[in-house]
Amino acid sequence: ALSAHTRTDAAMGDFDAGSVFFSDQGRDQGRGVAAASVTSPAHTKLKFREFLRGFREGETYVYRDMLRAAIGMKHHLLEIDIDHLMMFDDGLAGELLQRPSYHLPLFEQAAMEAAVHLSYTDEATVEEQQLAIQVTLTSTKHPITIRQMLSSQVSKVVTVPGILISTSKVKAKATTIFAQCTNCQNVKQMPVRAGFAGASLPRTCDRARQPNEPPCPLDPYNIMSEKCKYVDQQTWKLQESPEAVPTGEMPRTVMMSVDRRLVDRASPGNRVTVTGIMSIMSQNVAGGKVAIRTPYLQVLGVRHGFEARTAEGDSLSEFTQAEEEHFAEMSRDPDLQKRLFKSIAPSIFGSDQVKKAVACLLFSGARKELGDGARLRGDIN
Repeated sequence: ALSAHTRTDAAMGDFDAGSVFFSDQGRDQGRGVAAASVTSPAHTKLKFREFLRGFREGETYVYRDMLRAAIGMKHHLLEIDIDHLMMFDDGLAGELLQRPSYHLPLFEQAAMEAAVHLSYTDEATVEEQQLAIQVTLTSTKHPITIRQMLSSQVSKVVTVPGILISTSKVKAKATTIFAQCTNCQNVKQMPVRAGFAGASLPRTCDRARQPNEPPCPLDPYNIMSEKCKYVDQQTWKLQESPEAVPTGEMPRTVMMSVDRRLVDRASPGNRVTVTGIMSIMSQNVAGGKVAIRTPYLQVLGVRHGFEARTAEGDSLSEFTQAEEEHFAEMSRDPDLQKRLFKSIAPSIFGSDQVKKAVACLLFSGARKELGDGARLRGDIN
């Protein structure tokens, strides 16, 4: 049974393994207690935490190991496969796909709480270093093309494959803005939504006034840039893959917003599969058509290559441990270059130099840093 007040027992080691007790304070009357508990942030975080701690493949706890590695290597990024979440709790995965902007912050909070409960870190370290885990999402099911990004999918999670054609410089994006009134020195804190969204400063000071105190003038706020909180942000442009473009048409593109630890995860020319939130942004349109919005993707996860799977579910773009060992063995073969050259058009006699050139074009070189500080890129023209 649900109690009327929140009950917490810090002395219990497994307090998060049972039910969550909370007070609905009269809200959601008529829908019942069950409906209120499903939409409760505490209940949602508990389900995410159970997934991270309990999901396993065979005898391996997948996300426990990933969480331990993320904390230990100080690379606070946790990649979640949506297919795994569907296997664990289909309803929770459906809510995440329908309302990602609401559920992702709860997921990231649950990931940090799980790391503390599993003793991978402690609350004092989290508070001192302001640790935060970024949860990224990937999926291999139901990818859509850029042409299929319609209005019905706004604010929902979509998976789009394509070719990255341009990336911008990494910039600082404010997530929390502090503004100070120049007249009364009142400080106002305003959150900024993710993506290309911005914040508008209020035109009037909202501080409570004393009797007969004159109001502050219009537009009194100045941004306190030294107190604002920032994250890294980058803009990408994704283009349709050539095989997905209908005959006789030009390939379409879509803008993407990438932030935090996903910046610089891909370079122009890479084939990627992007999972993100389909969002919309306003642009200055002649004629004042304020209702027109341009779609863009708020990136939640990136995978290199177009993820494809066999009928048995095996990945065709990710290598198994046995395949990686075979590649390492091949790299130790002193005659590997000759074998590669001979495997290019073996039915054509001669043209050895052309075959060598074609083989070299299939591989990238190693980036070199010379003693004088000069750098040589590994790509071959």
